[in-house]
Amino acid sequence: MQIEITGLNHSGEGVGRYEGKVYFVPFTVPGDLVEVEPGKQARRFGYARLKEVIRPSPDRVTPLCEHMERCGGSNLHHISYPVQLKLKRKLVNDALQRIGNLRDVRVLPTIGMKNPYHYRNKAVFHVQTDLFAIGFYQTGSHTVIPVRDCLIVPPEWGEILTFLETSLRELGPSANDLSQVTLRQSHHNREIMLVLSGRNKVLRGPEWDGIAREIRRRFQQVSTVASSNRFDEARVLSGKGVLIERLAGFEFAISPAAFFQVNTVMAEVLVQKVMEYGMPTAGDTVIDAYCGIGTFSMPLAAKAGKVIGIEQNPAAVKDARRNAASNEINNVEFISGDFEKVLTQLAPSLKGVDLLVVDPPRKGLTAAILQSIVKIKPHRMVYVSCNPGTLARDLSSLVTNGYKINEVQPVDMFPHTAHVECVVLITRVKD
Repeated sequence: MQIEITGLNHSGEGVGRYEGKVYFVPFTVPGDLVEVEPGKQARRFGYARLKEVIRPSPDRVTPLCEHMERCGGSNLHHISYPVQLKLKRKLVNDALQRIGNLRDVRVLPTIGMKNPYHYRNKAVFHVQTDLFAIGFYQTGSHTVIPVRDCLIVPPEWGEILTFLETSLRELGPSANDLSQVTLRQSHHNREIMLVLSGRNKVLRGPEWDGIAREIRRRFQQVSTVASSNRFDEARVLSGKGVLIERLAGFEFAISPAAFFQVNTVMAEVLVQKVMEYGMPTAGDTVIDAYCGIGTFSMPLAAKAGKVIGIEQNPAAVKDARRNAASNEINNVEFISGDFEKVLTQLAPSLKGVDLLVVDPPRKGLTAAILQSIVKIKPHRMVYVSCNPGTLARDLSSLVTNGYKINEVQPVDMFPHTAHVECVVLITRVKD
């Protein structure tokens, strides 16, 4: 079939029509005329595989990443970067209109990076122990592609992963206990943290301690090697146990299981927009929901009267308290627990919430959380979202309950992928 690609979907696949039916075609660009082979079909849409670009879009470029079509790490290297930013703004607009039925919302141009390569400070690599391979999953499968020249992570990580693969081959049956490898690197001092995740447990034993010590001996930038499990429990195998990062003029200690924005350069932009939209003043009471290690809480506390940070991950709360103390921030309180439950408990004692900042996971806010927000009636809200679809759904609910969407700022936290972060200013217009 020949299809003209007219758009991009939320997964980064090109969208076109053939005989009235919508087709999704990976690795195409709006404006391409392509020959495709039909794949999996549904009643109203289908998938197709690119066979040939008959007439390339003017926005198509030669991808610098040679692994793009196999590796699931990033899939937009074939689209010029300025056009990626325009397409992400359109994805946000489309989600607001189609999912949220919000048609008159101001969506600003996407803020991009000056250098959109090697930007990630954290990545999770999968382990395929039968092949002793460490890397990203191949697109649409659980086969590991051991990429060592990835364009979105720091280049020095490749040697560490190669050494770890060799160590696994020498380890024997114990190698089967390892499921994932996480690398983190400080933008501030370039130190590296390596976290080895067990399939069902934190890794223990002299063999893992030995690997940790050898990695730190060989790679001077590695300051911590730790192990964790899927319950966010962690054990330091060797080294400091924390990574030090600087953001918005504050110093943050990050432990192995804690969350931190994966793009430090653009996290600065997020903090700036949260502060600009939130407008905290000395008399304000601020709630920072899903606060993590205090990334937004501390800059907010420097301007506000009181900040309450709420976070479900106990390790992150421990980091947040330590970070507040080390930065001499005394007007912030961090509470460990489920946001909905904590907010319900706090509501009777809160005389008024001037600003609520929420930065939820991809699933967005639950209906119960949205109801709790409406009950405490914050004067202003700043919603930080990594999923335009759930953002649109939640904004629609807030509009129904007396709030106005003032402005949406897309931020390109994840260049060369279809993901887009948004910062949204929301104000209450009626009780």
